[in-house]
Amino acid sequence: SGLTLSSDGILGPLTSDLPAEGVDLNDVPSAEEL
Repeated sequence: SGLTLSSDGILGPLTSDLPAEGVDLNDVPSAEEL
């Protein structure tokens, strides 16, 4: 739970610039859990 919240705050602004699809699947393994 804690990790998902952190990734959301840190990657939130990053995903805006980068493709959420690629970033979420490659950079954000926690997204798969969600």
